[in-house]
Amino acid sequence: MKTFNVGIIGTGGIANGAHVPALQKQPDVKIVALCDINPEALTSTAEKCGVGKDYQFADYNKMLEMDELDAVHICTPNDIHMDPTVRALEAGKHVLCEKPIGRNPEEGKKMVDAAAKSGKKFMVAQCWRWNQDVQALKRFIDAGELGDIFM
Repeated sequence: MKTFNVGIIGTGGIANGAHVPALQKQPDVKIVALCDINPEALTSTAEKCGVGKDYQFADYNKMLEMDELDAVHICTPNDIHMDPTVRALEAGKHVLCEKPIGRNPEEGKKMVDAAAKSGKKFMVAQCWRWNQDVQALKRFIDAGELGDIFM
């Protein structure tokens, strides 16, 4: 079984509360690199993940130079999603970006365009879409059983 090597950009609450635990449960996934401008957050998360000093970065561009990275999770604050996402896609990495996709439609389009150009997978972590109750509601909406949906 091939190991899928993942890097995480942004080691705050969502990374530690959701991404790290989920990735650590996957037998074929290894967190190999971390990036954050906050040295304390970076060191704390690195200890949880077993990521050595040589694979801890303050500059995500340096991390993205790693050939062994297959994918990157973007867990930065909302207003800092676009640049690391586009750079990761341009570097040939698959990307899972926390929601929202960007601050406006133009940022979202740049991210989607970068994914199309790179040929890599790009997903926004709209994780509720996989819940059974949400999928059931979607079926009701598609069947016209709930009337006009406004929000």
